[in-house]
Amino acid sequence: MPAVSPEAGLDQVQNEGWLKRHKTKLAVGAAALSLALPLAFQPMSENKKLVTESGPWVATGLAASEAAWIGGAIIMLGAAGRKIRNPLKVRSSLDDIREVKGTDALRAGFAVHMTGAISQDAILAAAVLELPKASWGLMAIPAYFAASTGIRAVAMWPALKKPGSSNALEGGV
Repeated sequence: MPAVSPEAGLDQVQNEGWLKRHKTKLAVGAAALSLALPLAFQPMSENKKLVTESGPWVATGLAASEAAWIGGAIIMLGAAGRKIRNPLKVRSSLDDIREVKGTDALRAGFAVHMTGAISQDAILAAAVLELPKASWGLMAIPAYFAASTGIRAVAMWPALKKPGSSNALEGGV
């Protein structure tokens, strides 16, 4: 195995830090490029046809999945005893949910919430696949949302367990 100098290790760490700082810019750039390529190389009438064919089911699906996402968040906030004044500002209140431990309402709200999030990711991915292959770089957007959905699920997992229940990995049954 070749010896690695401390400078080479530092360069790798700096490159990883650069990627973490600029991941959103890279995703937006890939999306912009994927939109620009078909507009530049494909007839506009064909692009218009693709959008008008897929627009209704994409818009309806996104509206329904967003409603499920917000509805599940409202159920979880209700389980946490929080008042919901404006349902459109639910996202900022989701950090308060971690205090509630394992109630049935919290788990039901989480299931509805994650169903909405996953269906939204799936609809976005299906919509991107309807576009020309040159636009498939837009898949960065649903991939980014799917990753954030997974991170949110992992972060909420400890709050979903029933109090006093043991984990099979910790030697419990």
